[in-house]
Amino acid sequence: MDFGLLIILMLVLYVLPELLKRRRPPKYEYPHIPQPAPPEPEPTGQAGAGMPPAMPIKPPLPPEVHVPAPTKAPETSPWEGKLNNALLVNGVIFAEILLPPRAKRPLVLRGRR
Repeated sequence: MDFGLLIILMLVLYVLPELLKRRRPPKYEYPHIPQPAPPEPEPTGQAGAGMPPAMPIKPPLPPEVHVPAPTKAPETSPWEGKLNNALLVNGVIFAEILLPPRAKRPLVLRGRR
């Protein structure tokens, strides 16, 4: 009896909707797209028989700009004569102050000795 109910339930839920399904929708037909019109021929100056065809007008070019070539600067260090021990110590102190705390920076070991 349970097996019979299972078959009837399967017929009602799966087969019956397939049998009562409406027809398929009609196949889509693309709309008609007209061909583009051919380009119109350019006028050839028929008002006067001796007239040449119209020429496009070009805008005038801007005047030329002269850029001087860069000159070579002498190769001297900008730190020459300005660096001393006090400035180096100050730099190391400020570098440690501005870095994240040591606890947040990983400790990198450079091999065993």
